[in-house]
Amino acid sequence: MYYSGTVDDIKKFCKSLNIDEGRLSTMNTVNVEKYQALVDGAIDGYLSETYFLPIKPYNQVNADGNVELVFPQRLRLLAQQWTAGLMLISEMQHQDQNANESGKLMIEEAKKEIYQMALWNHRIPGQRYKSAVSHTLPPNFEPPKAPIEQLWGM
Repeated sequence: MYYSGTVDDIKKFCKSLNIDEGRLSTMNTVNVEKYQALVDGAIDGYLSETYFLPIKPYNQVNADGNVELVFPQRLRLLAQQWTAGLMLISEMQHQDQNANESGKLMIEEAKKEIYQMALWNHRIPGQRYKSAVSHTLPPNFEPPKAPIEQLWGM
């Protein structure tokens, strides 16, 4: 499963951008999945230093006490935005000249927010940091090896 969800999720996102049914009919499943795989690889590249990958669904307790398996919604929305931006640039460029600019803008906004998720002051719910010292210590604040271990490693 992709971070952005299914092909239908991408089509729903594109409909929210006022892309009509005629343009959406040109999107086939193989092309959408190609873009989803590209976006997932790029997101993994951004988050690989901070989190154990792949990003997985986690258990969330609802107000009524039921436990539900959910995926980090902000990451899903950004992956859908990035995928839709790639599709606007490549698939729908011949139909609308403004699609190229809006697609680039969508991709840049998604990249910025995903990069911020990798910073120490942001945490993706239900995911584990790559830190050997503490579960709450960000990996980029983790101290280096103890000096004695550095000496013996020579």
